[in-house]
Order: sequence, then structure tokens, then C-alpha cells
Amino acid sequence: MLLAVSATLAPLIGTRFLPQWLTAGIKTGWHGMISGFALVVGLLHGLFATVGHDALTVAQVVIPGLAPDRTLAMGTLGLWGMLLVYVTWTLKGRIGIKAARALHLLAYPTFVAATLHRP
Repeated sequence: MLLAVSATLAPLIGTRFLPQWLTAGIKTGWHGMISGFALVVGLLHGLFATVGHDALTVAQVVIPGLAPDRTLAMGTLGLWGMLLVYVTWTLKGRIGIKAARALHLLAYPTFVAATLHRP
């Protein structure tokens, strides 16, 4: 749900669909905070998959395709994509804003992958 809110909010930041009293800094700040929280929840989701009756190994959670159910690879790819987008955006000063924006577009296929995986 958090990922859906973040993916929906991002394209609206530069439009007039959000209230005008919200500054760009506030909109961007909320987007970053929601995205970071979604990343933490995704990491916890993967961590919780390593405990219980049908527990996965850490390798099955971290490496796409190792889990017995192939649809779980979509979740792993989604999590790696979220991590890549978040880290590259925080490093935008080092890698350049053009590269950071280009890599930030990976958020959309990441959202699709994370949504399509079977939890």
C-alpha cells in the first residue's frame, strides 16, 4: 500500500492536482519519507519470510529465482529495485542529477514487480 501511495504521489508532485498550498519541498519530502518507509516494510516482509512453517532461506529471499515459487522472484526484484532507486537518489550529488532521474524511472517497473509477486 505504501509503495502504491509513493508511486502515485511521485508523478503528481509537479502538477496542479495536489493542493497549491503544499510546497514542492513538502511534497517531495513526503514522497521520500513514504518511499523510505515502504522500503523498510518491504525488507521486513522479506525477513519475515525466513521464519515459520514454510520458511525460506535468506538466499531464497535475496536471490531472485531461488525460492520454490517462481512468482516470489518478482518480489525480490521489486525489493532490489526499490533499494537501487532509493540509494541512487540519495547519491544524486555524486552520480549527477541526470543519472539519478534516469535511474529513478526504475521505480515504475519496480512497483509492478513488487505488486505482482505472490506474498
